[in-house]
Amino acid sequence: MIRRLVRFSLRPLYYLFQVDILVADIVEITLQRLVTKKFRSILTVMGMGIGVGAVYFLVSLTFGVQKLVIGKIATSESLLSLDVLPNTDIKNMVRLNSQVISKIQKLDQVAEVSPAKSLPAEISYNHLKAQTVTYGVDPSFFRLSGMELSGGQYLTSDSTNQVIVSSSVLSLFNLNPKTALGARIRLSFLLPSDLNLSATPSTASAGLESASQVVAIPQQFVIGGIVNDEANYLYLLNTHFNLVNYDEYKLVKVKVKSQSTLNQVREQIVSQGFLVSAMTDTLDQINKIFNVTQITFTLIGIVALLIAAIGMLNTMTVSLLERTREIGIMKAIGATERGIQQMFLAESVLMGLGGGGAGLVIGFVFCQLVNFFVNLLALSLGGSRLNIFYTPLWFLMLVFCFSLVIGFFTGLFPARRASRLNPLDALRYE
Repeated sequence: MIRRLVRFSLRPLYYLFQVDILVADIVEITLQRLVTKKFRSILTVMGMGIGVGAVYFLVSLTFGVQKLVIGKIATSESLLSLDVLPNTDIKNMVRLNSQVISKIQKLDQVAEVSPAKSLPAEISYNHLKAQTVTYGVDPSFFRLSGMELSGGQYLTSDSTNQVIVSSSVLSLFNLNPKTALGARIRLSFLLPSDLNLSATPSTASAGLESASQVVAIPQQFVIGGIVNDEANYLYLLNTHFNLVNYDEYKLVKVKVKSQSTLNQVREQIVSQGFLVSAMTDTLDQINKIFNVTQITFTLIGIVALLIAAIGMLNTMTVSLLERTREIGIMKAIGATERGIQQMFLAESVLMGLGGGGAGLVIGFVFCQLVNFFVNLLALSLGGSRLNIFYTPLWFLMLVFCFSLVIGFFTGLFPARRASRLNPLDALRYE
Protein backbone atom coordinates (compact mmCIF):
# COMPACT_ATOMS: atom_id res chain seq x y z
CA MET A 1 0.00 0.00 0.00
CA ILE A 2 2.81 2.39 0.93
CA ARG A 3 4.62 1.60 -2.33
CA ARG A 4 1.51 2.49 -4.32
CA LEU A 5 1.14 5.80 -2.50
CA VAL A 6 4.79 6.69 -3.16
CA ARG A 7 4.48 5.78 -6.86
CA PHE A 8 1.29 7.86 -7.18
CA SER A 9 2.86 10.89 -5.48
CA LEU A 10 5.90 10.72 -7.82
CA ARG A 11 3.84 10.16 -10.95
CA PRO A 12 3.64 13.90 -11.89
CA LEU A 13 7.46 14.06 -12.03
CA TYR A 14 7.49 10.87 -14.07
CA TYR A 15 5.17 12.40 -16.67
CA LEU A 16 7.06 15.66 -16.76
CA PHE A 17 10.54 14.23 -17.34
CA GLN A 18 9.78 11.13 -19.47
CA VAL A 19 8.97 12.83 -22.78
CA ASP A 20 8.32 10.64 -25.83
CA ILE A 21 7.31 13.41 -28.26
CA LEU A 22 9.29 16.53 -29.02
CA VAL A 23 8.20 19.44 -26.83
CA ALA A 24 7.78 21.63 -29.91
CA ASP A 25 5.43 19.08 -31.45
CA ILE A 26 3.37 18.82 -28.25
CA VAL A 27 3.02 22.60 -28.05
CA GLU A 28 2.10 22.85 -31.74
CA ILE A 29 -0.57 20.12 -31.52
CA THR A 30 -1.98 21.61 -28.30
CA LEU A 31 -2.20 25.13 -29.72
CA GLN A 32 -3.88 23.85 -32.88
CA ARG A 33 -6.42 22.04 -30.74
CA LEU A 34 -7.13 25.11 -28.62
CA VAL A 35 -7.49 27.32 -31.68
CA THR A 36 -9.84 24.82 -33.32
CA LYS A 37 -12.12 24.89 -30.28
CA LYS A 38 -11.53 28.57 -29.61
CA PHE A 39 -14.81 29.46 -27.89
CA ARG A 40 -14.79 26.46 -25.58
CA SER A 41 -11.14 27.05 -24.68
CA ILE A 42 -11.78 30.71 -23.88
CA LEU A 43 -14.72 29.81 -21.62
CA THR A 44 -12.63 27.22 -19.79
CA VAL A 45 -9.70 29.60 -19.33
CA MET A 46 -12.00 32.41 -18.19
CA GLY A 47 -13.71 30.09 -15.69
CA MET A 48 -10.32 29.29 -14.23
CA GLY A 49 -9.32 32.95 -14.41
CA ILE A 50 -12.37 34.12 -12.46
CA GLY A 51 -11.58 31.63 -9.72
CA VAL A 52 -7.96 32.77 -9.52
CA GLY A 53 -9.06 36.42 -9.70
CA ALA A 54 -11.44 35.89 -6.76
CA VAL A 55 -8.60 34.48 -4.65
CA TYR A 56 -6.31 37.34 -5.73
CA PHE A 57 -8.87 40.02 -4.86
CA LEU A 58 -10.00 38.66 -1.48
CA VAL A 59 -6.56 37.83 -0.12
CA SER A 60 -5.02 41.06 -1.46
CA LEU A 61 -7.74 42.99 0.33
CA THR A 62 -6.94 41.39 3.70
CA PHE A 63 -3.18 41.83 3.18
CA GLY A 64 -3.73 45.48 2.20
CA VAL A 65 -5.99 46.35 5.12
CA GLN A 66 -3.65 44.54 7.52
CA LYS A 67 -0.66 46.49 6.25
CA LEU A 68 -2.64 49.74 6.36
CA VAL A 69 -3.83 49.23 9.95
CA ILE A 70 -0.47 48.09 11.30
CA GLY A 71 1.32 50.91 9.46
CA LYS A 72 -0.97 53.46 11.12
CA ILE A 73 -0.49 52.25 14.69
CA ALA A 74 3.04 50.88 14.77
CA THR A 75 6.52 52.19 14.18
CA SER A 76 9.87 50.52 14.80
CA GLU A 77 10.35 52.37 18.10
CA SER A 78 6.79 51.93 19.33
CA LEU A 79 7.26 48.17 18.98
CA LEU A 80 10.09 48.43 21.51
CA SER A 81 8.02 50.48 23.95
CA LEU A 82 6.03 49.56 27.04
CA ASP A 83 3.18 51.58 28.53
CA VAL A 84 3.50 51.68 32.33
CA LEU A 85 0.36 52.73 34.20
CA PRO A 86 -0.26 53.25 37.93
CA ASN A 87 -2.22 50.55 39.70
CA THR A 88 -5.35 52.30 41.00
CA ASP A 89 -6.78 49.23 42.68
CA ILE A 90 -7.71 50.20 46.25
CA LYS A 91 -6.07 47.13 47.80
CA ASN A 92 -2.86 47.34 45.75
CA MET A 93 -2.62 51.05 44.91
CA VAL A 94 0.75 52.00 43.43
CA ARG A 95 1.49 55.50 42.17
CA LEU A 96 3.87 56.69 39.46
CA ASN A 97 6.19 59.46 40.68
CA SER A 98 9.68 60.75 40.00
CA GLN A 99 11.27 58.24 42.39
CA VAL A 100 9.62 55.28 40.64
CA ILE A 101 10.55 56.58 37.19
CA SER A 102 14.16 56.91 38.32
CA LYS A 103 14.16 53.24 39.37
CA ILE A 104 12.72 52.17 36.02
CA GLN A 105 15.34 54.22 34.19
CA LYS A 106 18.10 52.31 36.01
CA LEU A 107 16.94 48.86 34.83
CA ASP A 108 19.62 47.15 32.73
CA GLN A 109 17.67 46.70 29.50
CA VAL A 110 15.86 50.07 29.54
CA ALA A 111 17.09 52.45 26.84
CA GLU A 112 14.78 55.43 27.34
CA VAL A 113 11.92 56.64 29.54
CA SER A 114 9.33 59.27 28.60
CA PRO A 115 6.75 60.12 31.30
CA ALA A 116 3.47 62.00 30.90
CA LYS A 117 1.51 63.97 33.48
CA SER A 118 -2.17 64.77 33.19
CA LEU A 119 -4.47 67.43 34.63
CA PRO A 120 -7.89 68.84 33.71
CA ALA A 121 -7.72 72.33 32.29
CA GLU A 122 -9.72 75.19 30.87
CA ILE A 123 -8.93 76.37 27.35
CA SER A 124 -9.82 79.88 26.13
CA TYR A 125 -10.05 81.05 22.53
CA ASN A 126 -11.62 84.33 21.34
CA HIS A 127 -13.54 84.82 24.61
CA LEU A 128 -14.88 81.27 24.38
CA LYS A 129 -14.03 78.74 27.05
CA ALA A 130 -14.18 74.97 27.23
CA GLN A 131 -12.83 72.23 29.43
CA THR A 132 -10.26 69.74 28.28
CA VAL A 133 -7.47 67.51 29.55
CA THR A 134 -3.82 68.46 29.28
CA TYR A 135 -0.96 65.98 28.96
CA GLY A 136 2.51 67.17 29.88
CA VAL A 137 5.01 65.18 27.84
CA ASP A 138 8.61 65.17 26.65
CA PRO A 139 9.30 65.42 22.87
CA SER A 140 10.30 61.73 22.83
CA PHE A 141 6.78 60.71 23.88
CA PHE A 142 5.41 61.04 20.35
CA ARG A 143 8.25 59.03 18.85
CA LEU A 144 7.84 56.18 21.33
CA SER A 145 4.07 56.10 21.00
CA GLY A 146 4.12 56.00 17.18
CA MET A 147 1.58 58.81 17.06
CA GLU A 148 0.77 60.37 13.69
CA LEU A 149 -0.37 63.95 13.25
CA SER A 150 -3.00 64.92 10.73
CA GLY A 151 -1.43 68.36 10.49
CA GLY A 152 1.38 70.47 11.88
CA GLN A 153 4.52 69.23 13.62
CA TYR A 154 5.56 67.47 16.81
CA LEU A 155 6.71 69.27 19.92
CA THR A 156 10.41 69.83 20.38
CA SER A 157 12.44 71.06 23.34
CA ASP A 158 12.10 74.59 21.89
CA SER A 159 8.29 74.39 21.51
CA THR A 160 7.63 76.15 24.81
CA ASN A 161 4.70 78.09 23.41
CA GLN A 162 3.15 75.36 21.25
CA VAL A 163 0.55 72.69 21.90
CA ILE A 164 -0.82 69.72 19.99
CA VAL A 165 -4.61 69.42 20.18
CA SER A 166 -7.08 66.72 19.20
CA SER A 167 -9.59 67.39 16.45
CA SER A 168 -12.32 67.22 19.09
CA VAL A 169 -10.89 70.35 20.77
CA LEU A 170 -11.10 72.21 17.45
CA SER A 171 -14.75 71.25 17.07
CA LEU A 172 -15.50 72.85 20.46
CA PHE A 173 -14.52 76.23 18.99
CA ASN A 174 -15.76 75.50 15.48
CA LEU A 175 -12.23 75.67 14.09
CA ASN A 176 -11.36 74.21 10.71
CA PRO A 177 -8.45 71.73 11.04
CA LYS A 178 -6.94 73.13 7.82
CA THR A 179 -6.76 76.69 9.19
CA ALA A 180 -6.45 76.04 12.94
CA LEU A 181 -2.66 75.81 12.90
CA GLY A 182 -1.25 79.02 14.35
CA ALA A 183 -4.37 79.91 16.34
CA ARG A 184 -3.59 81.33 19.81
CA ILE A 185 -5.17 79.96 22.97
CA ARG A 186 -4.80 80.30 26.76
CA LEU A 187 -4.76 77.51 29.33
CA SER A 188 -5.52 77.24 33.03
CA PHE A 189 -4.99 74.13 35.15
CA LEU A 190 -8.02 73.02 37.14
CA LEU A 191 -6.53 71.38 40.19
CA PRO A 192 -8.84 68.80 41.73
CA SER A 193 -9.21 68.61 45.49
CA ASP A 194 -7.28 65.32 45.42
CA LEU A 195 -4.18 65.71 43.29
CA ASN A 196 -3.77 61.93 43.14
CA LEU A 197 -6.67 61.72 40.74
CA SER A 198 -5.51 62.28 37.16
CA ALA A 199 -7.96 63.01 34.36
CA THR A 200 -8.17 61.01 31.15
CA PRO A 201 -9.67 61.90 27.76
CA SER A 202 -12.83 60.01 28.70
CA THR A 203 -13.35 62.31 31.76
CA ALA A 204 -12.50 65.55 30.05
CA SER A 205 -15.96 67.00 30.72
CA ALA A 206 -15.33 67.39 34.47
CA GLY A 207 -16.90 70.64 35.67
CA LEU A 208 -15.24 73.67 37.18
CA GLU A 209 -16.97 72.95 40.45
CA SER A 210 -14.72 69.90 40.89
CA ALA A 211 -11.59 72.09 40.96
CA SER A 212 -10.39 73.55 44.26
CA GLN A 213 -7.92 75.90 42.56
CA VAL A 214 -7.44 77.43 39.12
CA VAL A 215 -3.84 78.04 38.07
CA ALA A 216 -3.54 80.16 34.93
CA ILE A 217 -0.51 79.65 32.71
CA PRO A 218 0.72 83.19 32.00
CA GLN A 219 1.84 82.72 28.41
CA GLN A 220 -0.23 82.20 25.28
CA PHE A 221 0.01 78.99 23.29
CA VAL A 222 -0.03 78.41 19.56
CA ILE A 223 -1.66 75.35 18.02
CA GLY A 224 1.29 73.66 16.34
CA GLY A 225 -0.12 70.20 15.61
CA ILE A 226 -3.39 68.29 15.33
CA VAL A 227 -4.21 64.70 16.24
CA ASN A 228 -7.24 63.19 14.54
CA ASP A 229 -9.13 61.89 17.59
CA GLU A 230 -12.65 62.20 18.96
CA ALA A 231 -11.35 62.45 22.54
CA ASN A 232 -10.98 65.94 24.02
CA TYR A 233 -7.35 66.61 25.05
CA LEU A 234 -4.12 68.41 24.19
CA TYR A 235 -0.37 67.96 24.65
CA LEU A 236 2.16 70.50 25.91
CA LEU A 237 5.69 70.26 27.27
CA ASN A 238 6.11 68.75 30.73
CA THR A 239 7.94 71.85 31.97
CA HIS A 240 4.66 73.79 32.20
CA PHE A 241 3.53 71.44 34.97
CA ASN A 242 6.22 72.99 37.21
CA LEU A 243 3.65 75.69 38.01
CA VAL A 244 1.92 73.21 40.30
CA ASN A 245 3.37 70.95 42.98
CA TYR A 246 2.28 67.77 41.28
CA ASP A 247 4.62 64.78 41.31
CA GLU A 248 2.36 62.13 39.82
CA TYR A 249 2.39 60.69 36.33
CA LYS A 250 -0.45 59.29 34.31
CA LEU A 251 1.68 57.17 31.96
CA VAL A 252 5.31 56.29 31.33
CA LYS A 253 6.65 55.17 27.95
CA VAL A 254 9.56 52.77 28.48
CA LYS A 255 11.74 51.85 25.51
CA VAL A 256 13.79 48.66 25.80
CA LYS A 257 17.11 48.00 24.07
CA SER A 258 15.90 45.07 21.94
CA GLN A 259 12.78 43.09 21.14
CA SER A 260 14.19 40.03 22.89
CA THR A 261 14.36 41.86 26.24
CA LEU A 262 10.82 43.29 26.06
CA ASN A 263 9.20 40.57 28.18
CA GLN A 264 12.08 40.59 30.67
CA VAL A 265 11.68 44.33 31.38
CA ARG A 266 7.93 43.93 31.42
CA GLU A 267 8.09 41.28 34.16
CA GLN A 268 10.46 43.43 36.22
CA ILE A 269 8.07 46.39 36.13
CA VAL A 270 4.97 44.26 36.76
CA SER A 271 6.68 42.78 39.82
CA GLN A 272 6.73 46.32 41.28
CA GLY A 273 2.95 46.42 41.12
CA PHE A 274 2.39 48.50 37.99
CA LEU A 275 0.16 47.77 35.02
CA VAL A 276 2.12 47.25 31.80
CA SER A 277 0.93 46.92 28.20
CA ALA A 278 2.80 46.80 24.91
CA MET A 279 2.07 47.63 21.30
CA THR A 280 3.10 44.09 20.41
CA ASP A 281 0.06 42.77 22.31
CA THR A 282 -2.24 44.80 20.10
CA LEU A 283 -0.37 43.79 16.95
CA ASP A 284 -0.55 40.11 17.88
CA GLN A 285 -4.31 40.33 18.26
CA ILE A 286 -4.66 42.25 14.99
CA ASN A 287 -2.51 39.72 13.13
CA LYS A 288 -4.53 36.82 14.52
CA ILE A 289 -7.76 38.40 13.32
CA PHE A 290 -6.35 39.05 9.86
CA ASN A 291 -4.85 35.56 9.65
CA VAL A 292 -8.27 34.04 10.28
CA THR A 293 -9.77 36.38 7.68
CA GLN A 294 -7.11 35.44 5.13
CA ILE A 295 -7.69 31.74 5.68
CA THR A 296 -11.46 32.20 5.35
CA PHE A 297 -11.16 34.20 2.12
CA THR A 298 -8.62 31.74 0.75
CA LEU A 299 -11.01 28.84 1.38
CA ILE A 300 -13.77 30.74 -0.41
CA GLY A 301 -11.43 31.30 -3.35
CA ILE A 302 -10.37 27.65 -3.37
CA VAL A 303 -14.03 26.65 -3.67
CA ALA A 304 -14.27 28.89 -6.75
CA LEU A 305 -11.11 27.26 -8.13
CA LEU A 306 -12.51 23.78 -7.55
CA ILE A 307 -15.64 24.71 -9.48
CA ALA A 308 -13.43 25.97 -12.30
CA ALA A 309 -11.41 22.74 -12.09
CA ILE A 310 -14.60 20.71 -12.54
CA GLY A 311 -15.34 22.76 -15.65
CA MET A 312 -11.84 22.11 -16.98
CA LEU A 313 -12.20 18.38 -16.28
CA ASN A 314 -15.45 18.37 -18.20
CA THR A 315 -13.76 20.13 -21.12
CA MET A 316 -10.94 17.61 -21.19
CA THR A 317 -13.41 14.69 -21.06
CA VAL A 318 -15.38 16.12 -23.98
CA SER A 319 -12.12 16.64 -25.84
CA LEU A 320 -11.28 12.97 -25.28
CA LEU A 321 -14.61 11.83 -26.75
CA GLU A 322 -14.19 14.10 -29.76
CA ARG A 323 -10.66 12.85 -30.51
CA THR A 324 -11.25 9.13 -30.07
CA ARG A 325 -10.76 8.31 -33.78
CA GLU A 326 -7.77 10.66 -33.93
CA ILE A 327 -6.20 8.83 -30.99
CA GLY A 328 -6.84 5.48 -32.70
CA ILE A 329 -5.06 6.67 -35.86
CA MET A 330 -2.13 8.06 -33.86
CA LYS A 331 -1.70 4.79 -31.95
CA ALA A 332 -2.04 2.79 -35.19
CA ILE A 333 0.90 4.66 -36.74
CA GLY A 334 3.13 4.19 -33.69
CA ALA A 335 2.20 6.73 -30.99
CA THR A 336 2.92 5.36 -27.50
CA GLU A 337 0.61 5.53 -24.47
CA ARG A 338 2.97 7.96 -22.79
CA GLY A 339 2.98 10.22 -25.84
CA ILE A 340 -0.86 10.36 -25.85
CA GLN A 341 -0.83 11.14 -22.13
CA GLN A 342 1.66 13.95 -22.66
CA MET A 343 -0.49 15.56 -25.37
CA PHE A 344 -3.56 15.66 -23.13
CA LEU A 345 -1.56 16.81 -20.12
CA ALA A 346 0.02 19.57 -22.20
CA GLU A 347 -3.45 20.80 -23.19
CA SER A 348 -4.74 20.85 -19.60
CA VAL A 349 -1.55 22.41 -18.23
CA LEU A 350 -1.61 25.11 -20.90
CA MET A 351 -5.23 25.95 -20.06
CA GLY A 352 -4.29 25.99 -16.37
CA LEU A 353 -1.45 28.41 -17.05
CA GLY A 354 -3.73 30.53 -19.20
CA GLY A 355 -6.35 30.55 -16.45
CA GLY A 356 -3.74 31.50 -13.85
CA GLY A 357 -2.40 34.35 -15.96
CA ALA A 358 -5.90 35.58 -16.82
CA GLY A 359 -6.85 35.37 -13.12
CA LEU A 360 -3.91 37.49 -12.04
CA VAL A 361 -4.81 40.11 -14.66
CA ILE A 362 -8.50 40.05 -13.67
CA GLY A 363 -7.64 40.30 -9.97
CA PHE A 364 -5.17 43.14 -10.51
CA VAL A 365 -7.55 45.17 -12.69
CA PHE A 366 -10.46 44.68 -10.28
CA CYS A 367 -8.28 45.67 -7.29
CA GLN A 368 -7.19 48.86 -9.06
CA LEU A 369 -10.77 49.77 -9.97
CA VAL A 370 -12.06 49.24 -6.45
CA ASN A 371 -9.11 51.14 -4.97
CA PHE A 372 -9.74 54.03 -7.40
CA PHE A 373 -13.39 54.38 -6.39
CA VAL A 374 -12.56 54.05 -2.67
CA ASN A 375 -9.99 56.85 -2.98
CA LEU A 376 -12.47 58.92 -4.96
CA LEU A 377 -15.02 58.53 -2.16
CA ALA A 378 -12.39 59.25 0.52
CA LEU A 379 -11.24 62.46 -1.19
CA SER A 380 -14.82 63.65 -1.62
CA LEU A 381 -15.35 63.20 2.14
CA GLY A 382 -12.18 65.12 3.02
CA GLY A 383 -9.93 62.10 3.60
CA SER A 384 -6.59 61.21 2.07
CA ARG A 385 -5.48 58.68 -0.53
CA LEU A 386 -4.75 55.16 0.62
CA ASN A 387 -4.10 51.76 -0.87
CA ILE A 388 -6.32 49.04 0.57
CA PHE A 389 -4.80 46.26 -1.55
CA TYR A 390 -1.41 44.64 -1.20
CA THR A 391 -0.21 41.43 -2.86
CA PRO A 392 3.07 39.82 -1.73
CA LEU A 393 5.25 38.36 -4.46
CA TRP A 394 5.21 34.92 -2.82
CA PHE A 395 1.41 34.90 -2.99
CA LEU A 396 1.47 35.66 -6.73
CA MET A 397 3.85 32.77 -7.30
CA LEU A 398 1.72 30.50 -5.10
CA VAL A 399 -1.47 31.32 -7.02
CA PHE A 400 0.24 30.77 -10.35
CA CYS A 401 1.73 27.43 -9.25
CA PHE A 402 -1.62 26.35 -7.83
CA SER A 403 -3.35 27.00 -11.14
CA LEU A 404 -0.61 24.95 -12.84
CA VAL A 405 -1.21 22.06 -10.42
CA ILE A 406 -4.97 22.22 -11.01
CA GLY A 407 -4.39 22.13 -14.75
CA PHE A 408 -2.13 19.09 -14.41
CA PHE A 409 -4.41 17.04 -12.17
CA THR A 410 -7.60 17.85 -14.09
CA GLY A 411 -5.93 16.52 -17.25
CA LEU A 412 -4.42 13.45 -15.57
CA PHE A 413 -7.56 11.28 -15.62
CA PRO A 414 -8.59 12.05 -19.26
CA ALA A 415 -4.93 11.59 -20.32
CA ARG A 416 -4.70 8.13 -18.73
CA ARG A 417 -8.06 7.16 -20.19
CA ALA A 418 -7.00 8.31 -23.67
CA SER A 419 -3.70 6.42 -23.48
CA ARG A 420 -5.48 3.16 -22.65
CA LEU A 421 -7.90 3.25 -25.60
CA ASN A 422 -7.76 0.21 -27.84
CA PRO A 423 -6.74 1.37 -31.35
CA LEU A 424 -9.31 -0.88 -33.09
CA ASP A 425 -12.15 0.26 -30.82
CA ALA A 426 -11.05 3.85 -31.30
CA LEU A 427 -11.05 3.58 -35.09
CA ARG A 428 -14.55 2.11 -35.05
CA TYR A 429 -15.81 4.85 -32.71
CA GLU A 430 -18.53 7.11 -34.18
